Amino acid sequence: MADPAAHKESLDPRSTRWADELVREYMSDRAFMSSLDRTTKAADIDPARYAAIFCTGEHGVMWDFPSNAALQQVAREIYENSGVVSSVCHGACGLLNITLSDGTLLVDGRTVTGFSTAEERAHL
Repeated sequence: MADPAAHKESLDPRSTRWADELVREYMSDRAFMSSLDRTTKAADIDPARYAAIFCTGEHGVMWDFPSNAALQQVAREIYENSGVVSSVCHGACGLLNITLSDGTLLVDGRTVTGFSTAEERAHL
């Protein structure tokens, strides 16, 4: 698990109330939860070792992902090596500023889905 700043990850308490049985099992798994304490800084990732990148959701990524140059570079290199760049929820904002080697944006000409303002309000 990597993130822009390599810090202890936290779970959004508003989101965990919607957790299903499988997610609650992970939340009860000490080994899994302790893995959230030792994430890797995005700048320290070697994109050549990965076939995919998955941008997670929730509110914090709205500030952490769109302007993180290291995360964008990792995603660009994975994509340009025929890998998969994906996201869920608010993580789609991490796709917006990925500039490919030819100068185009990754999202140019693609359909990207995410939350609308109305859906966000309904979720809260």
